[in-house]
Amino acid sequence: MEQIKVNANITNIIDAIIKLLPKIIHHRNLLKNYRNTIAEFRDINTGIMIDIDFSEKLKVISKQEAQSQHWNQKGIIVHSGIMQEGGVKSYHAHLSDDRFQDQVFVNHVLDKMLEESSLKEGDKLIIESDNCTSQYKCAEHFSGLQDIARKYKVTVIRVYGVAGHGKGDVDHVGGLAKVCVRREIVAGEALYNSEDMVECLKNKFGDSESPLYFFKEITSEELERGRKEALHYDYKSDAV
Repeated sequence: MEQIKVNANITNIIDAIIKLLPKIIHHRNLLKNYRNTIAEFRDINTGIMIDIDFSEKLKVISKQEAQSQHWNQKGIIVHSGIMQEGGVKSYHAHLSDDRFQDQVFVNHVLDKMLEESSLKEGDKLIIESDNCTSQYKCAEHFSGLQDIARKYKVTVIRVYGVAGHGKGDVDHVGGLAKVCVRREIVAGEALYNSEDMVECLKNKFGDSESPLYFFKEITSEELERGRKEALHYDYKSDAV
């Protein structure tokens, strides 16, 4: 009887692998094609390039916290971005106490990143991200891109990566911020919210020139205002 159960388990595992294997191969083929073509695309397109991605939530820990506090830690959102302009690369991390990852958050991130650029009329703006549907492929997002194109009078080129493609350069930005904050807390720094963390990161990396680092707070108040305005907006795409 035991032998029959073992054989049945092995058969189930083999069947699952057979069903999953074509999807894995298809994904790997897409990933290889994307990596080859994106390099060529970047070579033939000049302009300002932005790569954006939501990072994982950063838990606000306390040094030598009580065990019961572990389940009541406050979370901070980190949205990462990389901007390349004229051969200069800059890292952008945007922190907020607001933990709702929506399109209003993305709009604020893009606005704050473009504040640090020299984008001018007639330029190309290339924006890359992963294949996330909720934040980067919704109607609100394309409306935001159209607003940028109109405001700066530029051409916006939108590039999407392969879903589940793994860690990229942009993920390093959020990882750097989180590791630094955690180390400072362990060393005795009192960092209770996103404002404290932004100041800490500015003090740590503010003098760096290669690459440049920008750390900014996105307050809950400005996000709330943006969400209220979005409720009264009718999102329509321009004809292409």
